[in-house]
Amino acid sequence: MAEESEIIYDNWNDLVCYCRNNFPTVLPGKGTDWIFRGEHKVFPALTTSLERETKKSFGTLDRMPELEQRLLREFKRKLHHYARDIPDDNDTLEWLALMRHYMAPVRLLDWNYSFFVALFFAIENAEWDDELSENDNVCIVHALKQDAFDGFNMLTPWEKIKIRQRINKLKKCTLANKNEEYLNRRALFDHLQNNPKLLIHPVNPFRLNERLSIQQGLFMVPGDTRKGFEDNLKAHTDYEENHKQIKISSSLTVRRNFLRELNRMNINRVTLFPDIQGFAESLKTFLAIQWFKNETTI
Repeated sequence: MAEESEIIYDNWNDLVCYCRNNFPTVLPGKGTDWIFRGEHKVFPALTTSLERETKKSFGTLDRMPELEQRLLREFKRKLHHYARDIPDDNDTLEWLALMRHYMAPVRLLDWNYSFFVALFFAIENAEWDDELSENDNVCIVHALKQDAFDGFNMLTPWEKIKIRQRINKLKKCTLANKNEEYLNRRALFDHLQNNPKLLIHPVNPFRLNERLSIQQGLFMVPGDTRKGFEDNLKAHTDYEENHKQIKISSSLTVRRNFLRELNRMNINRVTLFPDIQGFAESLKTFLAIQWFKNETTI
């Protein structure tokens, strides 16, 4: 039997069967222990937008924390020109989430609770390259076991005490009415600002923007931004066992068929990006999945 990483799916039913066997709660919509990220091609490593832009401009990641602070400061200073509802000045997580929403480079990496939403992002922009072999013409969905990549598992007893102290401080301010899970993740996020450590952990701002809510999204954030996301990922024990990579053929036929199936599930640009930009971009998918009743009529 072929290794899992060597299998390339080109049949919808086979892929659904794989999901049913490996992510048993993903199909009924009851949630899953796994989170997913789709990419239109296989890259050498998982990277954040901040990581890519830093390497592009400076060649190394050494200055990445400093550069993010500069970008955050610039965004804070000028956002009032474009929006009235702005985050609390001290809520760095919500500021970064808002920056990511508008495609600014940040340390947050987008993931989804829905395998099929991640699959849409993978297959939508997949392209066939005639210069590559069939085995290299693939897009990919990454899957992470949530429990295995919870940053709390990587903390020392002393660090956990510091996190508890931070949670108590948060409860005394305007965050007092927020749930325990949010407070735990926010406290860890705040702690790592000044105490970087190789790990990744899930976060979400308390106020979910529209796209995060609709797309069933969350962020994974590296604990040490002086290193790449992949380095932080590999710091976790048994990361290979808890990180699956599902490859899908990028052929024209597979792309069209999979987009049609996803569209039947009401997963498309219009539903995932409910604004005029999402509608306009959905016309690209319309071209891919449209079939003709005759030669001249759409």
